[in-house]
Amino acid sequence: MGIVQLLLSLLGLRRIADDGVPRDDASERASPSTQQSTGSRGPAAAGDARDFRLHFEDMFGSRHPPFFAGPYMRALEAAHREFKHLLLVLWSAEHDDSETMGRVLTHPDVVAYLSQPQFIVWAGDVARSEAFQVASTLEVTAFPFIALAAQKPQSRLGTAAGGQPQLQVVARIDGLPKLSTVPSAMSVSEYDDLARFVCNLVRDSIAQHEAELLVLRREQGALEAERRLREQQNVAYEASLARDREREAEARVREEAQRIERQREDDRLREEQRESELRKQWQWATFAQLLLVEEREAAAEGSSMCKLNLRLENGRRVVRAFPAGVEMQRLFDFVETRDVASEWESSGVTPYGSDLQSVSPPEGYTHEHDFVLVSQFPRVIFADRQAILKDALAASGMWPAATLIVEPLFEPDDDDDGNVKDGEIQG
Repeated sequence: MGIVQLLLSLLGLRRIADDGVPRDDASERASPSTQQSTGSRGPAAAGDARDFRLHFEDMFGSRHPPFFAGPYMRALEAAHREFKHLLLVLWSAEHDDSETMGRVLTHPDVVAYLSQPQFIVWAGDVARSEAFQVASTLEVTAFPFIALAAQKPQSRLGTAAGGQPQLQVVARIDGLPKLSTVPSAMSVSEYDDLARFVCNLVRDSIAQHEAELLVLRREQGALEAERRLREQQNVAYEASLARDREREAEARVREEAQRIERQREDDRLREEQRESELRKQWQWATFAQLLLVEEREAAAEGSSMCKLNLRLENGRRVVRAFPAGVEMQRLFDFVETRDVASEWESSGVTPYGSDLQSVSPPEGYTHEHDFVLVSQFPRVIFADRQAILKDALAASGMWPAATLIVEPLFEPDDDDDGNVKDGEIQG
């Protein structure tokens, strides 16, 4: 018995329940110094696996099963996560059968069989810390050692600390069967028999437990399908939320645009009302001034007068005499005040009280006339409000009497300059 076997027997390490493959608790069994320098997840453990592969290839060549390149715990986690079989190979360089095991692992049948994607192969030398911990936990009795581990349902095994199914040893070889005492003296057929023995042992164990592993794979597939479905539902839900948020944003934009439009319309109506009130006040104040001027003119004698027949925009006709020397502005103001004049004649009061002369023009208001005066035959447009009445009419042969029509101003066409020439005769 070698040194490692003696240490194992002296330590008397307990067997885990149902031959469970060691997990994180393996590192707890190592001494404090070993944990610091060769923890199963640290750089030293990764170096153990790499060094074993390099040593194996130096001795037997590069043809071998694909040894897992990382620490044992990562191999265990990968087998658990991917529902694969974990094949553990432990040997002691001091054991006589180690060379035989090396040659068996390079046998074409073994290499081809263990290279299938259903296997994860992890190998180590028990002279190194990590492999020693695994061997101690599994209570290996002889080397070289081979163990096949697979997942088992929770109902039969119980669960690990994290609530996940554990890997369990389903087949093991503690030392190779003695076919010859000297490896170099073994025949080709003996190596073939030993390779078939290893492959058949693994294959038979897989066949016995494949149904259970298939159940786990199906359960995992169902869980994965459920997870993907939840992800798809979450994606669809998020997309629906995004569309709802987009629609809500568009609705807010429309509501804001409608609010602004309503505000503009309200402002326009208020401005129109304000303009209408200012216009009405201007009309009353202008009407009051016209009455005063007419009273003074009536008292005066000898002034030359012009008789005008005015047809207002509403179709009403007004006949009135105007002094020859007044500006055309007087006629425009007269036309603008006909509505309030009618109100005054019918009620004798204004919106501002009964005292007509107390109505003053609105401050800051500039009145714009929206009409011109025209004659019909010939058609002459009178738009210059600073022109003298007699001069404007005489130039068109209409003195001392004329008929003028109040004609609204319209928006000019695009090809029109919009200018209205006073006294222009149109055919």
